[in-house]
Amino acid sequence: MSDDFDELDRALFALPLEEPPADLRRSILAATVDAPPDAPFLRGWEAALVGTLLALAAWLVLAVANDARLSAQLVAGAWELVAAFLQPATLAWLAAGLATALCLSLVNLTPPSALRSGRR
Repeated sequence: MSDDFDELDRALFALPLEEPPADLRRSILAATVDAPPDAPFLRGWEAALVGTLLALAAWLVLAVANDARLSAQLVAGAWELVAAFLQPATLAWLAAGLATALCLSLVNLTPPSALRSGRR
């Protein structure tokens, strides 16, 4: 293995390169640092929806906390749901689905001709 890249460096610096446009720096700064602030994080109706959902959740928590029978039923239902997911058949299907998703995410289905031409 050689670490002598002087010849390669000379060849790279000898390449005829175009000059960048005169206003390149200004246009990059205008698009990044000097850009106007983005739109607000949430629109008005989205903020109202989030506030409504939070208020309903708080009401539900208070209702459950004040009713011992309802809270006991919710806890029992949650344990039944957990028990259903811990069944061996459910775990096997879950593992098969996750393995399939992993395999499909690793497969590249783009034809080699499209990769060579730059199309995707």
